Amino acid sequence: MTIKKHYKVAELIFEVVFDTNDPLSEKMENYEPFECHTLTDTPFFSLTVDTPLTESCPQHENLKNQTVIADFDEPDKRIVFYKPILLADTIRQNGQLASPEEANSGNRVNYDILFTLPGKANQFCLLIARDGFTNGRLITKGAQPVRLFGLNNALMMMFAYAGAQKGVLLQHASVIKRNGKGFLFLGKSGTGKSTHSRLWLNNIDGCELLNDDNPALRENEAGIPYVFGTPWSGKTPCYKNDKAVIGGFVKLSQAPVNKIKKLGTIQSYAAIIPTLSNLRWERSTSDNLNATVNSLISKVPTYALDCLPDADAARVSFEALTGEVCKKISIRNDLLFSDVKILINEGKKVSLKVNGNSMLPFIVGGRDSVTLCKKDTYKKGDIVLAEISKRVFVLHRIVRIDCQPKQESQSKFRNVTLRGDGNSGKKAYEHCRTEDIVARAESVVRNGKEINPYKGFEALKQGTWVFLNPIRRWLMAAYRRTPGLKSNIQHFGKSSATMR
Repeated sequence: MTIKKHYKVAELIFEVVFDTNDPLSEKMENYEPFECHTLTDTPFFSLTVDTPLTESCPQHENLKNQTVIADFDEPDKRIVFYKPILLADTIRQNGQLASPEEANSGNRVNYDILFTLPGKANQFCLLIARDGFTNGRLITKGAQPVRLFGLNNALMMMFAYAGAQKGVLLQHASVIKRNGKGFLFLGKSGTGKSTHSRLWLNNIDGCELLNDDNPALRENEAGIPYVFGTPWSGKTPCYKNDKAVIGGFVKLSQAPVNKIKKLGTIQSYAAIIPTLSNLRWERSTSDNLNATVNSLISKVPTYALDCLPDADAARVSFEALTGEVCKKISIRNDLLFSDVKILINEGKKVSLKVNGNSMLPFIVGGRDSVTLCKKDTYKKGDIVLAEISKRVFVLHRIVRIDCQPKQESQSKFRNVTLRGDGNSGKKAYEHCRTEDIVARAESVVRNGKEINPYKGFEALKQGTWVFLNPIRRWLMAAYRRTPGLKSNIQHFGKSSATMR
């Protein structure tokens, strides 16, 4: 006995068939907003989920005889595409058996796709996809999390590749909906798509998150381009059965300053194509996808945004996309630096504009930016971003690293003392542990020029400044009286995020 479930995403209905006793059918929470109990159209694809295997799988063992078409080996998963060797009696066409030549011809998009997770030996999911991804069978072996991983990926693939034939695209993007329009933020993993969406949510009125990883795109019968929520939203549980008219695409890149420019047709195409789920080597799917993209970019503007992970970046993109003037916005330090911390822990470099005067005279708030990077070890003299207490961050220089007391010798922690170059007095010091250091400032960007603060004349100046600590208070007083500096300080005192 089987049960059939139907879901409608981006106006397309698909079918999932389970064994009646399969507990996996009850683990479809992210699909529930899209479930339809009355069929209004024929499902454009159907996936049958086999009961989990307890013995060997002939289809899995036969993969070694098949040709590998693509192998996507990522840190958190591996997906391998195989071209199956089909027999004549495995495919029917118009009710008739296809010949071996027809069964294996390039006119049919047929794949065996293997999904595995690292550290899960002898556990796998195998998608047997036939007839241009309109018919599928999912063979699973393993624990429930592995089976659910395989099911989600199988459904996402079938939707993307069968949907491309119908002008529906699945895109890697984060989407904000505002006033009936959807704004899509594009970029490689770790670029800051989710962070930029969060900046809109925190700083611009009337915004909501539509999807945070894999929205669907299509045009309606009148040719109006829409973006749709889907059951696939990455790490953010945002499964909304909703849509919005596409208001624009924004390709994000990390940079020391915020600036945006509108892209031409070719540049727009180049920005959008890599973000779409596509079998690029299959001409039939690629041709349909390219036709849809060409239509979209003729109707929807695409921008390239060089940005910092700050509130001003949201203002810049908002004004370009909507034509509205955004009121001055700001974001709390704890929210900003928490996002920065996530990006850095993922191994990314982050550029951040500095505000405040605690690192004068070598880093000027409101003018300079720093490039932050995670390091294995830190030493005296390093300029670091550290969390000195819960959600309180500073960008200061390490002045001392002390070993832990003997009774804590097994710990890797060290007592770290920090101080801003522009601070003086007994209250100028902060303390944290080594593990509280988020990143090291690798460079300072000043007037568009990148400066290494640890080499050459720059290092000599900073070393001399440390040596002059006893009279630094008077030197700083004189420095602050330098013409033009007062207005600088007033400017960055009003900026959106302050590095103490």
